[in-house]
Amino acid sequence: MAPYTGSTVCLDCLSGSFSSTPGLAACNGCANRTYAPRGSHTCVPCGSGQVTHPVGDSCVNCPAGTFLDPATDDNTCVTCEGNTISGSNATVCDPCLDGSVAVNHLYCLFW
Repeated sequence: MAPYTGSTVCLDCLSGSFSSTPGLAACNGCANRTYAPRGSHTCVPCGSGQVTHPVGDSCVNCPAGTFLDPATDDNTCVTCEGNTISGSNATVCDPCLDGSVAVNHLYCLFW
């Protein structure tokens, strides 16, 4: 909880932010790929293949056809490229087998 400037009343930190010290005058924002519900004292890491919801109070899965690159700190699901596919929560895109083609990066279609 953090007081508003000029106030003696403490209010909860908003979603996506936290205060590890009760009564501290400021809330800290959570890092990418972490979240904090309103009134939190710490941020919680998202799971594999998840990004922080825009409100900051939860994590959401990267949808099928996209992946979350664990080598970066980006909070963005990236569309698979080339002849590759992925399911939900992916951290890599998988190549289609020879003789098949990726359809919208969701499934491989054999010819």
